[in-house]
Amino acid sequence: MGSPPRSPRFPLVFVSASALTLSLVVSGCVTAPGITSTGRPVAPAASPASSPDPDAEVDMITTVDFGEVEWRFRPRAFIPETEIVLASGGEAVVNDVLYEVGEPVYADLTGNGVLDAAVPITAYDGNAVDAQWYLWLDIDGELVQSPLPITQSSQCGTATWSVTAVDGGIEVHETRRAIGEESIPCSETGTDERRRIVTAVEARNSGEWWPQQVSPHRGFGGVCPIAAEWEAYPWNEALYAAPDTNLEPIMPAPGTGVFTLDSWPVYGSDFPGWILVGVLHPDGILGCAWSEVAS
Repeated sequence: MGSPPRSPRFPLVFVSASALTLSLVVSGCVTAPGITSTGRPVAPAASPASSPDPDAEVDMITTVDFGEVEWRFRPRAFIPETEIVLASGGEAVVNDVLYEVGEPVYADLTGNGVLDAAVPITAYDGNAVDAQWYLWLDIDGELVQSPLPITQSSQCGTATWSVTAVDGGIEVHETRRAIGEESIPCSETGTDERRRIVTAVEARNSGEWWPQQVSPHRGFGGVCPIAAEWEAYPWNEALYAAPDTNLEPIMPAPGTGVFTLDSWPVYGSDFPGWILVGVLHPDGILGCAWSEVAS
């Protein structure tokens, strides 16, 4: 089973800007936001926070055309092996799957004072739609893709309502299906609504940048599986944004509980000694984080 690859690096190239908010109905079913009745993605106007100031010095990443770069796409967000997608003209076809690249949203995600980007890419495989957002980072003038998506939408699954630039990072607003909701009709969304702010942190290897959640609570910033069991167990040991003890530990507040998540292969055997767990914070907000496994 392949681990998340070392983050790919590319020289920075040329141009685009805008954001995403989303909606609505396919044949009586509520689809993943951003998908029209024809099954094609919506490309709404940019939010003001995502558009560079025309009078300011241009950040290098705002000159990148993400429709002309090589992507590593993780099918369904949980497959260990990535699909190499060489986009041209904003799209690509790989193994009969059509990929389309959307418009970037810009924010400083590493704290180095220059803009980075969150960018959507959507896979169309027959009637299946898999829309994911990845972080792309300007690391010392090189373009680096984070190996894991920050959110993922699919028909009759998670609904990503918006991905926007805010103070402190990129805000993801999504509604997920909770435990017991896997089979609810497509005309309904789940009940697990989350708003979270994501940035990037270098973890595991030099040059490898992982999504981390910084608000409303610190934790893992990628896609969390749904709960595998109902009960949360009291927890007071260190948690981490990625499987790396060199990161600053997250010390749970009193009253924090953890719970088992559905076992996704992408988070599995490639990280011996670690497990991704669900986190129930004392204020009732859900998230996920990495924990060392007791030997």
